[in-house]
Amino acid sequence: NERALSLYQQALQANPDDTRAMLGLSRASSARACLFNGGRADIAQGEAMARRVLARDPRNAAAWAALGYAQDCAGRIDDAIAGYDRAIALDPADNATRASVAYLYQEKGRLADALRLNLQVPAEAPRVRFRDTQVARALELLGFTAAADARFAKIFQLDPDNVFNNIAWPRSLYTQGRHGDARVALATALSRHTPHPDLLVLQGELALQGGDRAGAVAAFR
Repeated sequence: NERALSLYQQALQANPDDTRAMLGLSRASSARACLFNGGRADIAQGEAMARRVLARDPRNAAAWAALGYAQDCAGRIDDAIAGYDRAIALDPADNATRASVAYLYQEKGRLADALRLNLQVPAEAPRVRFRDTQVARALELLGFTAAADARFAKIFQLDPDNVFNNIAWPRSLYTQGRHGDARVALATALSRHTPHPDLLVLQGELALQGGDRAGAVAAFR
């Protein structure tokens, strides 16, 4: 992602009106905040680049999707949904954005809507990295625990480089009270070197459950 940011910035130095470079910089800036623990300045840059494209081309579906992503990363869920919905209206084949809307529906508690949208996205659709995780999570929240477990376990095995998959399975085991299984899965996830705060939060929670207060403090810090 850092290399992509650098290349997009170089492209814009050479041609400040390069729409593809502006959208690339928008996405990479937002991703730095959303996925790699960046800051609000990154989100601001992601939003500014998307709005710059939209000022020139209000019907640019990719720009609406990029704007939605920046707002998503800022936690402005309703704004993000509006941007994503506009992108899908302009480009109904954008399955990645459809999956993003489904995730936000899930976060707002619209579980049936989230599951319906996710199941509209083909399992083999390119650039939709979290679809299977989202389907499993929706099933879990709707109470279909066995079906969710089967999906979580499969994607945990088959997609070891996806940080959100690495979080989902041990967290699901933990919420079921299967703490021993959760510790085993978490140890595997941590060994994959896909760092994310949620993994350490779960490590701390499991340490507390095992009476290891010092270990919990270290993980939370």
